[in-house]
Amino acid sequence: MCSGCNEIVDARDAIKCSACEKVDCSKCLKKWHQTKLLPLRMNESEDTRSCMHCRHTPYVPAKLTRIEKSTLDNLEFKCPLCSEDVKYENTRYHTLFGCKMRPKKTVCCPANCGVEGIID
Repeated sequence: MCSGCNEIVDARDAIKCSACEKVDCSKCLKKWHQTKLLPLRMNESEDTRSCMHCRHTPYVPAKLTRIEKSTLDNLEFKCPLCSEDVKYENTRYHTLFGCKMRPKKTVCCPANCGVEGIID
């Protein structure tokens, strides 16, 4: 789960800390770093950015490996609305279009990371 938006991380948009290997959405992480560094001091650089989990400085991002992406995409979840088993890679489509019980209204993540969700 992403610490920024509290959603399951999209494997296509995931980034991890090379020190602690915790995974977050790249958009949420970027927003957290921008917020953390404002206002920038004259002698401050991007090297002062730290991991939001382990606080390792400097923050060195790493992409998920092919195996990590594959593992995430193959996880199955039970839809909380229709109880259908859905693979993670199909969750977004199922939530927005495929669920028989889906509400008619979707909302964007309040952290503005681009993730859309459903509301009752």
